Amino acid sequence: MVKDLENEIWKDVPNWEGKYQISNLGRLKSLSRFHNLTKKTSEDIILGGGLDKDGYLFFSLAYGYRKKKLFRSHRLVAMVFLNNNNPLNKSQYVCHKDNNKTNNNLNNLYIGTHFSNVEDRYKSGNTTFSFEQLIKIRKEYDDGATQANLCRKYNCNSSWMSRFINKKRNVVFYDSN
Repeated sequence: MVKDLENEIWKDVPNWEGKYQISNLGRLKSLSRFHNLTKKTSEDIILGGGLDKDGYLFFSLAYGYRKKKLFRSHRLVAMVFLNNNNPLNKSQYVCHKDNNKTNNNLNNLYIGTHFSNVEDRYKSGNTTFSFEQLIKIRKEYDDGATQANLCRKYNCNSSWMSRFINKKRNVVFYDSN
């Protein structure tokens, strides 16, 4: 039997009604149901999820036989409790007020823009590179440095560097005044 935490509210995940529920605290529950393959009925269970490469808590929701879809917890909470009905809308960001990617409590989330998300990270000091460093990285690359060497020099992820160098990563700069 699943124990609810204090002030925890559960709602069905859209398109997964009767199978999964998300709580306002960011927990996901698989509901009791009959499984044709095993011919058994499962009980409600809280799913543990995992951390993706960016540090966000995610869940794998099963549909059909051996088919799964991955969802980040904060996106599910927003979809259900903040009426963010299109989690794939790239202009809407689900932002964490405290910049803690694993704190998916409804009180810690809001719908924002890319700018507001980056601004929050900047204000909290949760940024990797200064404006000057980004200019320097771009110049070094333009002068012939390889992405691998830049990653080693600046101790950063090769995926991030590739997206930055190939201008697929949006970078917002701030004036410190």
